[in-house]
Amino acid sequence: MEDNSAQSLGHSLLRDRVALAQTELVKLLDQPEGAFSGPEFHMDRPVVITGLGSSAAHAQFLLFYLQAAGFSARYCPITQFFHGEVDLEGHTLIVFSQGLSSNAQIALGQRHQAEGLVLFTSSTMEGLKTAGKPDCVALLQSLLAEGAHIVSYPLEDEYTLFVRVVGPLCGFGAVIRYLHDQEIVRFEMPSGETLHQLMELAVTDAAAFDLEGLPIPDLGFDFVFGDPLFHFGQNLSLKWVEGAFMEPPACIDAFDFSHGFFQLRTTRPKPVWLLSSESESGEPLDEALTALFESGELPGYFLKAPVTAPWSIFYFECFFNALLVRYIVEYQIDQINWPGKGLDGPMYKLKQAYSYDSAEN
Repeated sequence: MEDNSAQSLGHSLLRDRVALAQTELVKLLDQPEGAFSGPEFHMDRPVVITGLGSSAAHAQFLLFYLQAAGFSARYCPITQFFHGEVDLEGHTLIVFSQGLSSNAQIALGQRHQAEGLVLFTSSTMEGLKTAGKPDCVALLQSLLAEGAHIVSYPLEDEYTLFVRVVGPLCGFGAVIRYLHDQEIVRFEMPSGETLHQLMELAVTDAAAFDLEGLPIPDLGFDFVFGDPLFHFGQNLSLKWVEGAFMEPPACIDAFDFSHGFFQLRTTRPKPVWLLSSESESGEPLDEALTALFESGELPGYFLKAPVTAPWSIFYFECFFNALLVRYIVEYQIDQINWPGKGLDGPMYKLKQAYSYDSAEN
C-alpha cells in the first residue's frame, strides 16, 4: 500500500498515466489503414506549422519530415501570430494544441487567411461540453463546419498534474499516422507487439539506471543529440522543467557541442546525456563523442535507442518518462500543487492577435 504522499503529490496518478501513454500509443498506431486520412494535402501548397510546449515538439517533428520530403514548410511561434507577422495567403495552416489552449487560438483565429487548416488536438465536442468550455465548443464547431481536418490523439483530460506524458508521447504517433495515411511519407509500421516491446525495454533500462548519478534539481543536465532527434526532441527537456522544476536541459546538436559547450563543461561540469539511434552512419559519431568526453573527463551518459528514427523518439520518451517518475518520487516533488499554480492567468488571457486598428482608434 502506497503512502499518502503518493496520492497527495500526484505520484500515483503520474505512474498510471505513464503506463496509459504506452497503451494509448499502441492503440493509436494500430488503427486501420486510412484512419487519419482527410482532405487532400496539396503537394504544391506551402505550409505554416505552429504549437506550444510539448505541442511545439510535434510541430517540429512534422516540419522535419515535410521538409525531408521536399515540401515548402516553416515553423512560426505563436508570438509571430500575435504580432500579425505570419503571411498565410496561399498556405496550409497546421496547428498543434492538445487542449485547444487560449494561446493556440491566436493562430486559429487567423485560419481564414489560409487555404486550409489541419488541427492536431485531443479536444472533442463531448469533452469540451463536459468540461464547461463553451468558447472552445463554439470554436470546434466552426472548424468542423468549415471543413478543417481534425487529427485526434489522446489524452483529452490530462489535467490535475502539471506535467503531461500521454499527449506528448501520442502526439508523435498522430504525426506519423497523418503523414502515412495522407501518403505524404510512407512508414514501415511496426506491429503493436514490437512497439510495446520497445517501450518496455526503455522502461527496463530506466529502472536499471543509478538514480544517484543524476544531479539535484538546481544543477540539471544537458542533452547532446547525435541524430535527427535534435530537431524535435525538445520535449525531452521540457518534461524535466514541468516534472522536476529543473532548469531546462540544453538541447545541443552533436557537431555544435565542441564549439563552446564542451569548453564550458570542462570549466563548469554538468552531466550530459548523449542520445543516438541505431544507424551505420552514427557509429563514428558515437566514437568521436566518447573520445571527446574522455579527453575532457566530463560526466556523460550514453543512451542509444535500438531502432532508427522516427521510432527512436518513442524509446527516449518512455525512458525519460520512467526516469522522471523515479526522480519526482525521490525528491518528493508536488505535481498537484505546483509552484506558481494559479498565477499564470495574465498570459492565458491572450487568445487573439494584437489589433493595430483598435490600438489606433
